[in-house]
Amino acid sequence: MNPLCLQRLFAPEDWHRSNSNAARVEKLSFEFETRFARVFPALNISFPFGSIFPRLRSLSWSSISEKDFQYIRIFLTPGLSSISITYERSIVNCSLLSTLACTCPQLAHVEICFLDHVYFLDLLAVISTSQFLRSLHRVESLALPSLDLTALKHIGQLHGLTDLCLDILPDGSYARDHGHRPWFRSLHNLRLQIAELTTAIQLFRMGTQIPLESLYLEWDDFYAADETEELYNALAESCSHASLIKLTFDCGGGHHDRISGPNASRYAINSRLLQMLFCFANMETLSITSPVEFDFNDSTLTDAARAWPRLQRIELNVYCHPPTSRLTIQSLYSFAEYCPRLCSIQIALDAVTVTTITSHPLPASPHRLTDLCVAHSAISQPGAVARILSRIFPNLRTITLPRFYGTIPAEIQRREKLWKEVEVLLPEFATAREEERVRMSG
Repeated sequence: MNPLCLQRLFAPEDWHRSNSNAARVEKLSFEFETRFARVFPALNISFPFGSIFPRLRSLSWSSISEKDFQYIRIFLTPGLSSISITYERSIVNCSLLSTLACTCPQLAHVEICFLDHVYFLDLLAVISTSQFLRSLHRVESLALPSLDLTALKHIGQLHGLTDLCLDILPDGSYARDHGHRPWFRSLHNLRLQIAELTTAIQLFRMGTQIPLESLYLEWDDFYAADETEELYNALAESCSHASLIKLTFDCGGGHHDRISGPNASRYAINSRLLQMLFCFANMETLSITSPVEFDFNDSTLTDAARAWPRLQRIELNVYCHPPTSRLTIQSLYSFAEYCPRLCSIQIALDAVTVTTITSHPLPASPHRLTDLCVAHSAISQPGAVARILSRIFPNLRTITLPRFYGTIPAEIQRREKLWKEVEVLLPEFATAREEERVRMSG
């Protein structure tokens, strides 16, 4: 590195120019390195009562050292509206959150992360975060590990809250206080990692006509179908049927290997459960990941395709391998017939027995779908499968199979080979069909 040489002495106007440029900075985002952090004590002395950037509106802060977080003060302004902070939990750092709330009363977008991620066992972190949240009244989007029930009740009543992401829901009684309005009157996007399904059910029942557009729920444990039905029923009763367009359930991934044999059927998503979601008529994206196979057939998916004509993406995933399924290629035809906007499908099929599709003629316009994920589905006749798929989805060119980690079983390898044969044959059938169309039209 070449040394810096001072060409002239500093003049008073140089400092004025620096202050003028600092006043123009509205957004600051950086991750600290140890060498860079050494300037913080000097900056802290230079700005004992004010901010380096007086007009700062957005701050993204990530500190790698426990003692760095105290210097966030020199970047805070009364007009700060967006903040994203990642820091190490300590008594000093957690106490600084109260300073944040007092200095930045205009905060609308807040994201809090901890470096070690062991937040749900740390009462100090939950208490300090909750006290900070209870002092905010203009929050529009919020993402954080956890909070206590009192803070959740507070943000649930905020009229401006549109986006909420929580890793852990607090335990306790979710009974609505007398005279209080329903929760989440403006909430559009909700993402939750759930420790207990019953807690999530209580949460949704605190609202009425919640205008959710996107909902993501994840839980590691697995629950019987009747327990899952309670959750689906709470969603149908509490959420706006017209607004919800994206729904993601990722359930049982942490313990799917504990379910086997006849007992597995108790945990399967069946026709009745899926039908409970038909009320969300504007659904565009549906993703359900289950620890066991889905317990419904082609008829159920035909009803789903009719219920969701705006559907663009559907993913029905299972953790078990190799997958088995009661669904056939006939179910794909239903989506092609009733969901003209569909562009992505991920589903396990029984493609071993290929029969003639019973259906009405498809619309003349080509379907948008170009990629099909088949989840290592069973297959025996790649030529017959390719012929039918090219008829249903004229633009289909790619067959995707999920990545298999570890030693690949022989049966999975065999299925992968056959599905790759399908992919090779698809363009040939598409070309032949186009040539036939030209010949018939001429």
